Amino acid sequence: MSDSQAVELLSRQIRLGTLPSVVLRQLMSQSEDVTKNGLAHDLVAAFPECEHWSLIDQVWHWKERAHSDILDAFFDFQTIRAIVGSGVKLPWTLEQCDVEFARLQPLLAGLREIEKAKAIEAVSFENLQSKIDALTGNLACIQALWDGDTNGWFVRMSAIVENSGKYSEHHLGTFTQGGDIRLFNGQVPPWPEAVAASEIGGRLAMHFNAMFHFPSPTEPNDSCAAWSP
Repeated sequence: MSDSQAVELLSRQIRLGTLPSVVLRQLMSQSEDVTKNGLAHDLVAAFPECEHWSLIDQVWHWKERAHSDILDAFFDFQTIRAIVGSGVKLPWTLEQCDVEFARLQPLLAGLREIEKAKAIEAVSFENLQSKIDALTGNLACIQALWDGDTNGWFVRMSAIVENSGKYSEHHLGTFTQGGDIRLFNGQVPPWPEAVAASEIGGRLAMHFNAMFHFPSPTEPNDSCAAWSP
């Protein structure tokens, strides 16, 4: 399928009433080469009347893997609202989108709590200790560095291992507690992901008799230098 055919199909199906997530999954299933980047541009090209970055933003936050109907529905009505709001005629209204948003909010809050609990468990001391135990070589350093994307800041933790004089870095996990909206509602600082990374990273370093490198433990900074022997 050519790019122009994909754009025509996507536009026609959504205008007829097929939900955006269904259309995008159909396009992805037809070719292994289809990416979220390509889908974003397809979606924008299919609705040239719409605000360019608004639609791209909706696609970037839509996940490629299969996931719950709740997140699919939230993506669908965010996208529909952006399209309808620009004046494109679709089988949905802005009022219907608002009703869906109200219905989805408590469900989304529940999902966020579940995801938060899973994220915390994934970087527990016990889980990271097990990952380090499975590595071959001498553990030289536990490293924690800030990183960020469109969703906000997070801390990546890794183990730096020495083998025969050569050092290699192994990702252990990511500490994340929420997006940048926390800056506006007064939840940070202190940054809870930094507090957790400092506590668990320090414990791991002490347990394995290694160094702990976290050059910015109090505030996000993705320009800090990595540890070097």
